[in-house]
Amino acid sequence: MSGGLASLATPDPGRSAQRTLRFLLVEGLASMSISTLVFALDVWVYQRTGSYALFAALALLSALPGVCVSPLIGPLLDKLPRGLLVQGCSLAALLLAALALLWQRAFDFDVPLASLLVLTLALIQTVRWPTLLATVSSLSPAAQMARITGYEEAIEAGVGVAAPLLAVALLTHAGLQALLGLMLLAFAASLVNVARLELPRQISSTALLQLLRGYRSNFRAELNFGFVWIRQQRLLFRLLIFVGMLNFGATIFTTMQTPLALTMHGSGAIAQIMACGGIGLFLGGICSGILGQRAALIPTLYIGATGIALSIALYALGQQAGTLSLAAALFSFFHPPVNAAMQILWRQRTPIERQGAIFAVRRTFASALGPLAITLSVPLAQQICAPLLAHLDALGLQTTWAHPDTAALGASLLLLSLAMMIVVLLFAGRRLLRD
Repeated sequence: MSGGLASLATPDPGRSAQRTLRFLLVEGLASMSISTLVFALDVWVYQRTGSYALFAALALLSALPGVCVSPLIGPLLDKLPRGLLVQGCSLAALLLAALALLWQRAFDFDVPLASLLVLTLALIQTVRWPTLLATVSSLSPAAQMARITGYEEAIEAGVGVAAPLLAVALLTHAGLQALLGLMLLAFAASLVNVARLELPRQISSTALLQLLRGYRSNFRAELNFGFVWIRQQRLLFRLLIFVGMLNFGATIFTTMQTPLALTMHGSGAIAQIMACGGIGLFLGGICSGILGQRAALIPTLYIGATGIALSIALYALGQQAGTLSLAAALFSFFHPPVNAAMQILWRQRTPIERQGAIFAVRRTFASALGPLAITLSVPLAQQICAPLLAHLDALGLQTTWAHPDTAALGASLLLLSLAMMIVVLLFAGRRLLRD
């Protein structure tokens, strides 16, 4: 990898920005294919089983690799050629889609296979996500980092718009084989694009063996590096805690969002709600791209987090499809500004040559509460809120929800919104996000 990062540099900032944008667009398409397939698999499993516990277990399965595997592979990401890593992830996803297509033609598609697909894709994304972030940092001219980060959020928002729409449309009219075919094409394009960008992809077998031996002999030091470095950065460490708490709430909401709507409406309303959420995400991404580095980062974090919490409360209390759609749009709209502000703070303060390892640990911290949130979402709804609402009903106190399942999920989200607002007020009131 010696000279690998230097080879990414280019004397023409305009050309470098174009290369970065092309990389973001192609990899965004690949990410969309994964998001589309995973969303469709979640819907497919829930429609066939009707089990929220199984639905939550599938979401938990997809979250575990980010927590358990990220710190182990993080130290290797900065030592292996990033072009090789990106192409390796793309090739793995392509082969996975091809094998799943062959299996579906020969055998019945079932819940265990869907679970295996979700887990494997999550493992691929565990390697792919920090690699893409570090590669974008390397490709981007320093003066345009904030603007490119805004574009990155806009593209991610576009993925959020297209993924649920494509998932529902293709699952309904063409089946899972069309979704797998989309993933094949997207990752084939990724393989070609990385070759055209001439990202570093070569490493000798001798160098690879030496790298692995060094990793094994220095495993503890390499594993601890990212954790120790982040702990020493006062602002970034507190930002990590803040975002982790937000992720906890957002993960519970996204896990409960579809089942709650399904207790009141059909699949057509679900498509509308998801589409409005995607539109909100896209508009938020455009705002992030336009604002760029002009937005004040810390206030943006607080305002966005407040908007996310209030939109969850609106979704919890809403019963009409229009209200749920508006709440989903607002929830999604505030994410790109928050993510962009967070990304800029991390990229400004993290050495490029160690971003792979540090961002992998960051993923571990930021995602650590995710599996816990998914796990707790079931008892929160079924063992806490449902009995509480039944007790209120026995006392003659009426709630806004008509169906017991709707009431349990809605009350859970209302409590969640209140907890998130308390976190925001605590951090803002004590000015915890400052150097």
